[in-house]
Amino acid sequence: MNTGLYHTGATDLHHIFLAPLEAVVDAEILLAQKIKAFILESGFDKENDNKVRTVHFTYTAQDEQREFAVPVLTLLPLPLLSIKDAQFDMQVNMLSTKEDVGNVQSPALLQADTPTPPAKTVLKGYLSPKSGNDAGHTGLMANMKVKLQLGEADL
Repeated sequence: MNTGLYHTGATDLHHIFLAPLEAVVDAEILLAQKIKAFILESGFDKENDNKVRTVHFTYTAQDEQREFAVPVLTLLPLPLLSIKDAQFDMQVNMLSTKEDVGNVQSPALLQADTPTPPAKTVLKGYLSPKSGNDAGHTGLMANMKVKLQLGEADL
């Protein structure tokens, strides 16, 4: 019979909270890389020693023809985007378990006459389905509702 903690999908609470936070940070990094690629592609000429791409204009003023160049990047709208707010609404079912901390001792410590530390109580959790009339509702009700809210940080 497959019962017990490991068959419930329970994991450490910090992993449940860290996963969406890491996803937001990874998305922000990918966004910055895309903006960088856009700037390098649009604003610099790879075939000409990565010089700044320019647009040349000529005009006549006071019967004299004049020419000037403007960097392409000054004419393009740059997609300078960042994630300013991310909200996660999770329903977490928590349970406490006892972890045997004696298994993490080194063999040298196990040979010594040291007492085995007592089992440590830790909180584990798993995401519960939304309550209500969901088709996939399994009857598991959350005992902790978590709302993580991220915003842009100041330097």
